[in-house]
Amino acid sequence: MVPFPVAPRGVLDPERSYRAFPDLWRAWLRREYRTSADVARAFRISEKAAAKWWKGIGGPGGDKVYFACREIEGARDFLFAAE
Repeated sequence: MVPFPVAPRGVLDPERSYRAFPDLWRAWLRREYRTSADVARAFRISEKAAAKWWKGIGGPGGDKVYFACREIEGARDFLFAAE
């Protein structure tokens, strides 16, 4: 699992988190789905966007993260494990 960056005092660093999140999201997607096409169907996004997520290029909007954490078992635990 990709660790979420935490500042030395235990406070999340927003800039480091922004840079690290695509890799964390990619790691979770690859654990949950077989292909980027599966991701596109699950999140109702274009195959182009799903392919970018699959490669760790950029990341989802907050609505997709919210959906995953609310509706997909284990997503919240995986994505927030390093808090």
